[in-house]
Amino acid sequence: MHHLDDALQELDSPLLATCLYGICDCTVCRCWLGRAGHPPPALVTPDGSARLLDLPAGAPLGIGGIRFTTTEVVLDPGSIVVFYTDGLIETRGIDLDERLDELIRLLSGAHNDLNLLCDTLMDHFAPSPAEDDITILAARIGIPTGATDSAEPPPRRSCASPVRPSDPARSGRGSDEGRQRNRQFC
Repeated sequence: MHHLDDALQELDSPLLATCLYGICDCTVCRCWLGRAGHPPPALVTPDGSARLLDLPAGAPLGIGGIRFTTTEVVLDPGSIVVFYTDGLIETRGIDLDERLDELIRLLSGAHNDLNLLCDTLMDHFAPSPAEDDITILAARIGIPTGATDSAEPPPRRSCASPVRPSDPARSGRGSDEGRQRNRQFC
């Protein structure tokens, strides 16, 4: 993130950006995560409990002189890590902590189908018309303990909705057509 921070400072026009990154090794069920002013990722464990991961927030990229931290997180096999943009949880007039609590409530429970999980989050949180871009990435890390060869393992794929263009007129953002088109990728 230091290189990204340096690059933003070298631009002719000042620019700030939030960032969340993760490197996940599914063979050992570990992730290395870092964030720069971005909402924290959520974790759903195989028993269905959900929580926000406690990572240092960091400052947005482009400020300069900020120390960024990477945190190693050990996961139970079959855990789901959920990344999302702030457009999913930030809404004018609604307390951010309330929205994060609601996110955790919706994530709690079993989720065999990550596409359905992403659809549920979009249907619940995405306003119409959308006020901001919304992207969700949900990834199951490893196969749950106790899964046998005879049992069908859960899908090992992630789902993400595409980043929507910033011009609502071009993207169909907020329209039923635009929301449906974006949901096809999730």
